Amino acid sequence: MTSLYKNFKQKIFPFYSYIIGILPIKIAITIEHRRRIGHYPNLKNPVTFNEKIQWRKINGDHHSYAKLSDKVLVKDHISKSLGKSWVIPTLWHGNDYPPLDHKKWPYPYIIKSNNGSGSVLIINNEAEEEEKKRYDSISLSLWAEKAICSI
Repeated sequence: MTSLYKNFKQKIFPFYSYIIGILPIKIAITIEHRRRIGHYPNLKNPVTFNEKIQWRKINGDHHSYAKLSDKVLVKDHISKSLGKSWVIPTLWHGNDYPPLDHKKWPYPYIIKSNNGSGSVLIINNEAEEEEKKRYDSISLSLWAEKAICSI
């Protein structure tokens, strides 16, 4: 990618994002699908997985999506629907990471961000936990600040 193109892209993308954000949702989805996938979506009779996802964004039950996409809230729903044996126990959740001396969790454990995907920290043993202490404060604060939103 040439620096001229990269510079142009950096300057035009915020404007493009703003325009997409104020368009009616169906038009915005159609434009973004064309840009990312390479063809216009069939929203009247969706066939591909991507088209079905776009259709649900327009026609779906948005109130249940929030609950079902929240890693903490969905556990209650799964517990009621399938039973408690299907739910992996949550050792802690909150806005601030607990002090290290308050963590008495069994190994291995996993730390996951609630506002995105791919933000995972796996701790297998005490030595690993010590090594990753420096990672904790940097990574977890970045996870919390990360805005996950796109059409």
